[in-house]
Amino acid sequence: MEKGRGSLWVHTASVGEFNTIRPLLKRLYPRYEIVLTYFSFRAKEYLKAQEGKAYFHKLYRLPIDLPPFVISFERKIKPVAIVIMERELWPSLLTFTKAPKIWLNAYAKGGLLERCLSKKFSLIITRDESSAERFKNYGCKKVLPCGNLKFVLEEPRPVELKVNASRLIVAGSTHQGEEAIIKKAFDLLRRDFKDLKLIVAPRHVKRAKEVVDVFKG
Repeated sequence: MEKGRGSLWVHTASVGEFNTIRPLLKRLYPRYEIVLTYFSFRAKEYLKAQEGKAYFHKLYRLPIDLPPFVISFERKIKPVAIVIMERELWPSLLTFTKAPKIWLNAYAKGGLLERCLSKKFSLIITRDESSAERFKNYGCKKVLPCGNLKFVLEEPRPVELKVNASRLIVAGSTHQGEEAIIKKAFDLLRRDFKDLKLIVAPRHVKRAKEVVDVFKG
């Protein structure tokens, strides 16, 4: 799917939902024409200030959730897919639009409306395993548990390190087992270079404690 072959309709009702999906929009922006819709007045003010920052190409308020309005809007923007964030389950939008629908950061709360409307999605990406299981029990075909996108897609913040060393080794994107090898090599080098420093950045941050334990041992 490339820009020019259709737009991608992304609906974020609130400022919080936009901030959750913003890193993904930034990645998609060069490849797709992003049409963003919002619901709340506060979201409108905030999103207006984001125009021109490579997150979306067009900004609209969500059309009234009645068949004539959602059908007309879909014809206007011609989306190749519709992305819905969190709990934005609008019956007419989900029932009368034709483009494939993706539910991002979905979570289950129960109820007949949720059971019926969840089946309108071509793909549901949930924030937890229990929600994924419930949607599967509803009969939804494609359900993927992914974790809360607020953390999964969090934009990395630049970190400035000040190391007082004339000689520095950086081992980046390391995997399990590699740190032990790095430690042995570093210990050997330290015999000749007493001021040598080492920075290790594991590929997966969740392994940080494991890496620390390797160098403590």
